[in-house]
Amino acid sequence: MESGKKPLDEIFNGNKYFCIPYYQRSYSWEEKQLKDFYDDFETQYVSNYYYGTILLQSKEKIKSREIFDIVDGQQRLTTLIIFVSCLIKRMRELNFKEKDCIDLESCYIKDDEGRFILSLQDEDNDFFNTYVLGDKNPTSKETPSQKRLFDAKEYFTNALNNVDEGKINEFIDKIYTTNVLVYLMVNEIESSMIFETTNDRGKALTNLEKTKSFLMYKACVLSDDASQIINKIRSRFNEIYRDYSDIENDVKDENAILYYSFIANEKWASTGKKKDYQHYMEIMKQNVDKFITKKDSKGLLNYIENYTLHIKESFAIMKSILLNRCDEFQDVLALERVANFYPLFIKCYGLDETEGKDNFKLICRLCEIFSFRIYVILGNLSNKAQTTWYALARDFNGDFQKLASDIVKLIKSIDTEDSFIEKLQDKKFYTTYETSERNYFFWKYENYLRENEQPTATPMSHDDLFEKKNKKLKLSIEHIVAQSNNGEQSRIISDESVIKVGVASKFEKEYLHSIGNLTIDPQSANSSKGKQDVEAKMTKYFVKAPYKCQNELSDFLIKEKKSERWTIESIEKRRDKILDFARATWCDIDKYEIADQDTNIVVEDGEEE
Repeated sequence: MESGKKPLDEIFNGNKYFCIPYYQRSYSWEEKQLKDFYDDFETQYVSNYYYGTILLQSKEKIKSREIFDIVDGQQRLTTLIIFVSCLIKRMRELNFKEKDCIDLESCYIKDDEGRFILSLQDEDNDFFNTYVLGDKNPTSKETPSQKRLFDAKEYFTNALNNVDEGKINEFIDKIYTTNVLVYLMVNEIESSMIFETTNDRGKALTNLEKTKSFLMYKACVLSDDASQIINKIRSRFNEIYRDYSDIENDVKDENAILYYSFIANEKWASTGKKKDYQHYMEIMKQNVDKFITKKDSKGLLNYIENYTLHIKESFAIMKSILLNRCDEFQDVLALERVANFYPLFIKCYGLDETEGKDNFKLICRLCEIFSFRIYVILGNLSNKAQTTWYALARDFNGDFQKLASDIVKLIKSIDTEDSFIEKLQDKKFYTTYETSERNYFFWKYENYLRENEQPTATPMSHDDLFEKKNKKLKLSIEHIVAQSNNGEQSRIISDESVIKVGVASKFEKEYLHSIGNLTIDPQSANSSKGKQDVEAKMTKYFVKAPYKCQNELSDFLIKEKKSERWTIESIEKRRDKILDFARATWCDIDKYEIADQDTNIVVEDGEEE
């Protein structure tokens, strides 16, 4: 086959077979791209409809059969074959001639000997053949790409479900007459150079894909023999794509990890509002072009070697962090402000040589303290000290003791223990903070009690904190004196004061929403207590509850004559105990600080803008 503009029926003629190479990313088209594909085929009535450009590299020839690697265009060709497969199924439902179905199938799906026309990467190929092109339903979808492949099948099946015979014939004619522009590559170097100068029609290239093609292209420009570095780039990106497919549900944007890798591993500067890391693609390209200008082939290849190695290692480390989540890391995740810490986490995890990653866990612990104190309780925007955190990652060389000390100094430069504790005593704690933040605080308190008070107990897990399967078990905040129990609120205030007017509003302003009057509770249990008095809750629920933070409430009852009652004094005593927990959990950081250490920790002005 030669390069040039060709109709699809010349490419898919029964004696050509196509493979998606191991170094290409897996199937990535989603509903938007599928809709564009279908709409084009349905509405484009011009003759010789143009489907796009594909780059092919001839691999081998077995008898009269040619085999090609798809260098570019694999998303479009994979989608086309899924569409044709669904079209054939619809043809059979409408009782088209079986010969017409077989003719189309033998060109686009599999030949008369059962050999499939398109082969995907190993991890997806059997799934593609069995469940996407076949009639079986999968019991599971192991990778995100498998899910997208099956989603494409379902999309086209549904789209064709009500299509009549006339429209099917239009689709068949369109398939046979549609044109594509074929570039046939002689070698890998040529394919790299052309790929960089062509535009992908369909889903836009990510920065990760652009980085791969750009570096391959530039290696070809300056080097007479770039095959070795090209093969290395392809091999590394194959590993990158495989690692990312395992964590795609956790990190929706692969560019984020590329960004973190740049911050952690490259030399960048920050001057005022100009921050190199915000333009990491441009900086990378400028660095490469400097070698091109100097015609420094050795320097360029060394830069590409290091740059791609850092990217590969960053993806591998992110996979390890996310799949082997330690409690300290999950605490940071739970606070939902983790982006500033990821470059440092990547660097620390990679440089931590302890068997249990103890140094990494320590840094996670200190980051959680920063996040909870600075972002949650003080209410700073999530970009507070962002450049400072990124600089810590960039400059970190494995000295965990110094890094821990730097983080402690950073915390102290923004927040004091007194201001932190004062914030926790906010009389409107319940209304000041978000549901997830309140739940996290009291979830940590519950685990503190389980660890430190007899009898000790197994801590609540992060799954308990983020219960998603059973809404009844989802954590909520229970007001010990109920929000709507005005009668009890009035009685408590009357016991403390001669004030006769507005006593309920006084309790609401001073005590109702403070930490001493709050505890965690499952939603189902919370709703069942309703407006009951504390004494009724104690006997029916709290004493028998599975939570220590509820069991302990009886310890704060105040003895009065022959009875024990929940009073303002109870709320204040419980508040003080919770504050002691907060100090032990988030303020005990002096032990990590190195005395008389020289440090340049400075939070840049304007970082919170």
